[in-house]
Amino acid sequence: MLKKLFKRKSKPELSPVKDKLIHLFKGSDGHDYYGFKIDSDLPLARFEVQLMLLEHMRAGMTGEEIMNILNNIDMLTAEILKSNDKDRPGHAAKIGTLTTIARARMSNTLHHDLMLSMAAVWVVRDDEDPITFSQDIHDQKRTFFEAECKEGSAYYFFQKTGFAGLPTYTRLSESELTELWNNSISQQKMLAENITNLIQKKLHPKLSKTGKLN
Repeated sequence: MLKKLFKRKSKPELSPVKDKLIHLFKGSDGHDYYGFKIDSDLPLARFEVQLMLLEHMRAGMTGEEIMNILNNIDMLTAEILKSNDKDRPGHAAKIGTLTTIARARMSNTLHHDLMLSMAAVWVVRDDEDPITFSQDIHDQKRTFFEAECKEGSAYYFFQKTGFAGLPTYTRLSESELTELWNNSISQQKMLAENITNLIQKKLHPKLSKTGKLN
C-alpha cells in the first residue's frame, strides 16, 4: 500500500499518436522533444492554434501587440468623445498613426516571437499529450526555445527541430535567418516604445510618415 502511495509518477505515454512522432533532440532542460513526421497531420487542437499564429504572422504582430494597439485606439476614441474641439485633432492624429504602425507591421518578413510559438506547437515535449494543447506547457517550451536561440543561434535551433511549420524559413541561409531574426527583435522593441511614446505625446517625426523607425 505504501509503495503505491509513494510510487513516483511516470511520464505520460505518447500514444496513441506516438507512431506519428520522431525524436528530435534532448534538451538541456532534461526533456526529450519530438516532432510530427512529414506525412502526419497536426492534431486538431494544435492545428487550430497554428492557424491563429499564421494569421498573426500575416499581420506581423502577436496577439498581445494587436490588442495593445486596439486598446489604445479605444482609449483615444473615448478621449475624442469627451474632449473639446481643440484637442480632437490631436487624438485623431494619434489614432491615424496607430493604424499606420499596424499596416507597416504587415510588411515584416519574419516575427521571431511567433516563430517560437509555432515551434512550441509543432514540437512535443515528453511529458505532454500530443493530441491536446496545454497553454502552460506551450509557454514553458516557448521560453526554453527562446533561451536556446539566445545561447546558441536561431538558425541552428530551427535546423535541429526540423521545423515543418514554416518550411520557407528553414530553407534560408544562416546569415539570412539571423538578419531577419535580429531585425524582428529590434522592430518588436521599437513597436512597444513607439506606442508608449505616442500615447505620452513624444511622437518621433518619422513615425507619422512610415509607421516605424529604421
